[in-house]
Amino acid sequence: MLAKALRRIEAAGTELTDELKKAVAAIEKADRNADRLYDYAKCLEIGDVWIHLEALAQKIKEFATTNYKESSILCPILGLNMRCPSPVAR
Repeated sequence: MLAKALRRIEAAGTELTDELKKAVAAIEKADRNADRLYDYAKCLEIGDVWIHLEALAQKIKEFATTNYKESSILCPILGLNMRCPSPVAR
């Protein structure tokens, strides 16, 4: 579902980051062979997607991040409320 949603977003004209492009490819490969994710190096291909999925698994809805690029795309797909820290006053 996630890979398909990311492909739709990309097809609609939103540029995915290189990390998200790699993650989509890894998710699609895992869909055909989930055992490949038991290899730590292959699991890392999913990158930040994994952190977002962990939040879902823990039933967390408020997702605090400084990684705006990927999270601004992933959070709406997964139903997470993205929270970015406010700049620190100097």
